Amino acid sequence: MKIEEALEDIDIAFRQLEFAIKLLSFCEMGNINPKDFDTDHVVLLESGNLHFPPGQFSDQDSLNRAASISVLLAFSASVLVLEQGFQAIGIAPDPEASDNAGKLRALIYMVRCAQAHARQICPHTDR
Repeated sequence: MKIEEALEDIDIAFRQLEFAIKLLSFCEMGNINPKDFDTDHVVLLESGNLHFPPGQFSDQDSLNRAASISVLLAFSASVLVLEQGFQAIGIAPDPEASDNAGKLRALIYMVRCAQAHARQICPHTDR
């Protein structure tokens, strides 16, 4: 991956994280009405349609839970693209690093591994 592509991916991932956090904030403040959001929705595509019937986001709690998982997913994607960025510029993780850049690299690698191997994805479940 080229460094320009890696930087673009990092920018997109951080914008997605910002969006997810704002979405969660709006849901938690009650600014998204479940009755307005949880509607029958059809996405028309050339090769077929996607249909999302109502019933999955019918109350504030289900909206909040879905939005909180979106934050987790966006955070995970951000860590993964940061990892790719370091790989693109040829900086390998070094757990013995003592400089700030090396420590940051090691931290991102550890968080990336934690995200990749997490068993408990959602704090609202017993999985």
